[in-house]
Amino acid sequence: MTNTPGDQQLRTQLHEVRNSVASGWAANIDHIEQRGARVTDLMLDAIGPEPGQRILELACGTGATGLAAARRFGPGSMVTVSDVAPDMVAVAAERAAEQGVTNVATTVLDIEQIEMPDGVFDAVLCREGLMFAVDPGRGLAEIRRVLTPRGRVSVAVWGVREKNPWLGVLFDAVSAEMGFAVPPPGLPEPFSLSDPGRLRELFVAAGFLDVTITEVYDPFVAPDFESWWVRVSAMSGPLATMLKAMNPDMAQSLTGRLRELVAPYETDAGVELPGLAMVACAYRD
Repeated sequence: MTNTPGDQQLRTQLHEVRNSVASGWAANIDHIEQRGARVTDLMLDAIGPEPGQRILELACGTGATGLAAARRFGPGSMVTVSDVAPDMVAVAAERAAEQGVTNVATTVLDIEQIEMPDGVFDAVLCREGLMFAVDPGRGLAEIRRVLTPRGRVSVAVWGVREKNPWLGVLFDAVSAEMGFAVPPPGLPEPFSLSDPGRLRELFVAAGFLDVTITEVYDPFVAPDFESWWVRVSAMSGPLATMLKAMNPDMAQSLTGRLRELVAPYETDAGVELPGLAMVACAYRD
């Protein structure tokens, strides 16, 4: 892990922001699980149906992927659901209790410094978390370290911004309103691993074999503009903090911009903004 003072400060800030949006994620937990179901299914298909697996979920958010793994692979398997944000872990633990899923443990872990022994997991899952690592290569090296030989990893990230207007239009509108690029260049952000070539290189450099990358259409569907806006603004990480700090006039202007940008995606059933995810799977050597 790179440990310059600047990197460490950035990590601290990103971790604090992730913790701060946990309540927004909790308020939209059903939407998160429903929308991510297809990606989650592909991720679980990739790690195989073997019973008795020890599985780790990193950057779990509300824990949807880890809980789905626990249900699919049954009580003979054990799933450790983790996030760097304690409040996210608390949401996941509460969700597991509500659903009566007992083969789950929850803990706070950092994807770039996984405080677990070597070779203790048969599979690792990470849905929409690796792209926010300050050093994603280090994160993958840590994943490889905690895997058993021939252990499997399945990671989902967002594809290119142009194919993800469900979030791209928000970045475009906020950038126009603020007068500078959002998110700023060089920071970990939703589309930072959208180049499949670079993503593959990171896996290979970390020592993984048989890397496959599959594109998945993952739209954001909502009954109307207002529903999309409430959900995406509550769940958008660092952007959520910026949105809360806007004065009323700027917020009203932003909403007007967004209505224009979202209008082309309106249908008789509501709005459907396209999204493209990538699921990367590989084996440890």
